[in-house]
Amino acid sequence: MCWFKKKKEEPIPAPVSPRPKDGVEKPSPQDIINRAQIKYDDRSQTIKIDGIKPDVIFSDISDTNSMDGLLDYGHTIILSNNKEYVDAVEVGDVVVFNRTKGDKTYMVCHQLIETGDSDGWFGRTKGINNYSIDPEIHRRGDIIWVGLGIIW
Repeated sequence: MCWFKKKKEEPIPAPVSPRPKDGVEKPSPQDIINRAQIKYDDRSQTIKIDGIKPDVIFSDISDTNSMDGLLDYGHTIILSNNKEYVDAVEVGDVVVFNRTKGDKTYMVCHQLIETGDSDGWFGRTKGINNYSIDPEIHRRGDIIWVGLGIIW
């Protein structure tokens, strides 16, 4: 811990990290891309990320508000469907899966909030801004994309 001294030699504690209102630390996505993989080229004014396994897509976020606080309308998420990334997902990671409602199927981008092993790996998801957990129980094959990063 870092302490500073006033003129009268009274210790002042360092600021405390802010905590969520409920006082519980929330899981965050794991670092799939480490800092050493990211390079900026001044000459071409481009960002290069080394070592990402294919396939990779850049997807815009829909205006559903389910992931507000992390993702919102207009943000771009970098996604991969590489089996190595899918097999390594952990609680806190952002994943994409298909949801069917009536005769329509669409992709949902939510956070993995629980994993377990009952008749094989399973996971539960939730939009971080939603009150309820998604009704689906996902198997690894249901996860079609894994979030690698976000461009705000």
